[in-house]
Amino acid sequence: MAFSFGALLREHRRNAGLTQEQLAARASISTQAVGALERGTRRFPHQYTINRLADALGLDGEQRAAFSAAAARPSGSAADECSVTVGEPPGGALPRQMPAPAVLTGRDAMIVEIVARLRQADSGEARTALLVGPGGIGKTALALAVGHRIANEFTDGQLFADLRGAQEQPVDPHVVLGRFLRALGVPPAEVPADNDERLAAYRSLLAGRQMLLLLDDAATEEQVRPLLPPAEGCATIITSRRHLGALVGTARWTIPALVPEDARRLLARIAGAARIAAEPAAAAQVANACGYSPLALCVAAGRLAVRPHWSVAELGRRLTAEHGRLDALSVGDLDVRASIGLSYRALGHVHRQLIRRLALLWMPDWPAWVADELAAGPAEPLLDELVNVHLLEPVGVDAVGQQRYRLHDLVAEFARERALAEENADDLDRMTHDILRAWLALASVADDASGHGYEYGNDLLNCPVPPGPSAVARAAPVSWFEVERVTLVAAVGRARRLGRADLAGALALRLAGFLRVHGHRDDQISTLREALAAVRSGGHDRLRLRLAQTLFTAYVDQDLDAEMPALTEEMLAWARALGEPDLLIRALLQAGLYAKRRGRLNEAARYYEQSLAACGDASPLLVSTALSSVAVAYAEAGRPQDALPLSERAVAIQRTAGAPVITAMRLLIHGEVLAELGRLADAQTALAEALALHEAAGHAAARAYAEVRLADLAIRRGQWEIAGGLIGGALATFERLGDAGSAAYALRSLGDLALAQGRLREALEPLRRALDIWQRLRLPLEAARLHARLDQALSILDDPGAVEHRAACDRILHDLGLDARALRLHTQRVDAGAAR
Repeated sequence: MAFSFGALLREHRRNAGLTQEQLAARASISTQAVGALERGTRRFPHQYTINRLADALGLDGEQRAAFSAAAARPSGSAADECSVTVGEPPGGALPRQMPAPAVLTGRDAMIVEIVARLRQADSGEARTALLVGPGGIGKTALALAVGHRIANEFTDGQLFADLRGAQEQPVDPHVVLGRFLRALGVPPAEVPADNDERLAAYRSLLAGRQMLLLLDDAATEEQVRPLLPPAEGCATIITSRRHLGALVGTARWTIPALVPEDARRLLARIAGAARIAAEPAAAAQVANACGYSPLALCVAAGRLAVRPHWSVAELGRRLTAEHGRLDALSVGDLDVRASIGLSYRALGHVHRQLIRRLALLWMPDWPAWVADELAAGPAEPLLDELVNVHLLEPVGVDAVGQQRYRLHDLVAEFARERALAEENADDLDRMTHDILRAWLALASVADDASGHGYEYGNDLLNCPVPPGPSAVARAAPVSWFEVERVTLVAAVGRARRLGRADLAGALALRLAGFLRVHGHRDDQISTLREALAAVRSGGHDRLRLRLAQTLFTAYVDQDLDAEMPALTEEMLAWARALGEPDLLIRALLQAGLYAKRRGRLNEAARYYEQSLAACGDASPLLVSTALSSVAVAYAEAGRPQDALPLSERAVAIQRTAGAPVITAMRLLIHGEVLAELGRLADAQTALAEALALHEAAGHAAARAYAEVRLADLAIRRGQWEIAGGLIGGALATFERLGDAGSAAYALRSLGDLALAQGRLREALEPLRRALDIWQRLRLPLEAARLHARLDQALSILDDPGAVEHRAACDRILHDLGLDARALRLHTQRVDAGAAR
């Protein structure tokens, strides 16, 4: 019988004594690619990949030929060039990310030049066009015009990214690579986390494709280079305020101001053709005063459009009257800055002050209450006037009913300069701190109202709460967090850069519960790391410990065990030094959790027992956590009778304390203990309640975990169809969240279901997949439990491979000082005849 390529690859890898990670490193391909090939989700790798794998495995002669033959694609199949598993792009369509064309006049000749350059087919030279010029000169509008002119010539679609090079924090190019990979059909869970692997996957996917890229507002060459496609087939349009001289071989166009006739046409398009034609001299005066800059012309024409009682001459008079006073302003093109300055100076004092202060905010857009805070009163009339003169753009109403606004980047840049020139630096710092404190106050309101029960940020800073938005944050906390998540995440970094470690830490902790429950795991870890770095360098020992403990929990959720040992030691040392019982209890609980993950159940039980003994007058949450943790350690070690009174008490205490999500977690553990004792009906009741609570809270990962536990119970009760449905739903959730560890639990349950039904051969694949995950995560006890199940199935099938799994299981149990009770085997053995 011929081996599949995946099975043959796995056999050669194991014969070579390599893990998937080690093989991937030797072959210079991604770990995800090796896993996909072994699982069979990617069956026909490119010959380049085959050769690298064969070299890494040391194959030659007949072995190498057989290896290549197993990977051969049947004739007529399309090429599979990528080292990650590629599905259909979202919605099944090619990516068409390019925005709609913008208002544009006077660029026809330049469009023809750029299109001609991008149509060049010389495979040895990259087809890249760089459009350079100051803010507001129309680079993006020109790039979009070119892109739409040639879009149909690129049959594989278009990719677009706003690199935000003019903002305080330009977009990380590897974040953009992740977005592009997902747009190209890579499942979110398989987008490589490693930057080099992500770049390699991106280049492999674009190789041989006809793709158009538009990279808008680039900051530096270093930001652009990872995003550039291979030379053949693809073309790239880049816009930047900088010349990016190190992008050797790139064709460049410096975008000039408009000529007078094109400036007049732009005024006519916005203010009305008849109106401009009626006063040609005045229109020429306005265009000249605006420096023929597209942005300044749009602002001027917009003022005319909303003031039908003005003549064009009246606008010209207002513009030229103040033109000389602003010549000293220079951001990019002088005339562009002069035209923005004219609009700025036309405002009243309170309007100018507001726009200056809005420009110092770190967020891309903001709700109206922020302007109320900056203006120390209702700001709606001020905002309306700023919108009327096109210095402020209304974004629309967000999901919680707040009107939002943004500043065009050029206007924001100008206003920031005016703020530094016209405002007292101490006042500006105080203003930024006050806005950060307002965001923290609202985050605290929403955090307290969310009901998730995690006490990460309680008893920290007590800041005044803005009265208007607080009602929204309290009434719809989850929706409010979703709307403001980007702003709040950025606020942590802003607080750190301002030297306010206390604000950074408090914000990160107030965000942590929401981010955890709703699956924003990258944001959770990044904010906690940033805040912890801030407090480490500036004292705040108590805050530092709370951040470290919360970060530890995030590491557990994402199976980042490599980060845990040092953090565990630090937490215990800090907690003992501080001498605060609650903090010591938490540190002991987390030390126990790390020991349990490593399979050291006796050590875990000792830590948990110490935490329980230290509880005294601790909060109900800590007491119930300690009780539940000891119960887990006992149950995992095969002592459910000792665990039962502890899990019962944990549930009872948590019910009185509230927090449905935490109560559900206690019920999950209690249900497992009851199941271990054979009290299946009682276990069903507890687990079903836990599932309902998690569903109501919108905690997707916890809900899926409850489904797995209910599926295990259904397997014991012979309810095969129910078990299968629960496992399928849970596995889909874990894979969507990219939660490999939890997915392994679901795969184990899938294998247990097949074992219980006597479908032994069907049990092998999910059990092996789960074993691969646990071995990759280096969690030995979980691996032993998979070895035991594979031993069980293969023994009945008279497969000699059972011996290897039995030996591995026995070795792990011996190393951990555990016996077979810790394997948690509950499926009934079927006889060999039934299996066949």
